Amino acid sequence: MNEQDPHSARREQESQAAAETDRADLLAILNIRFGALPDMVRNQIEACRDLDRLERLILVAANVPTWQVFLDELASGSDEFKVVGARFDPLSSTPASASGAVAHGESNPQPEKHLIQLSRRKEN
Repeated sequence: MNEQDPHSARREQESQAAAETDRADLLAILNIRFGALPDMVRNQIEACRDLDRLERLILVAANVPTWQVFLDELASGSDEFKVVGARFDPLSSTPASASGAVAHGESNPQPEKHLIQLSRRKEN
């Protein structure tokens, strides 16, 4: 009989719990940024068990300017952890696209404009 070390079993449970949390966080970020997710993308994320990949995808999801850039990164299976360069600038003027109001190619309504309006309200 192949008995598993109790410490190893506990580490595996913790790893599974961390992956579950990361998957939920990633789906929440994507939903907030891009609207309802296609089932294909949701299923691919829910099937991912690699903590490093999930953590990288969380960073990517929070920083990409468009849905397409996220999809490219999801498909790439990149082992790199760095998320740098214009490709990952969330304030890029490139319109977002996925499957919702923002998701269908419409960009967010000028976030900089809203920041300016908020700061002007404080001045009054």
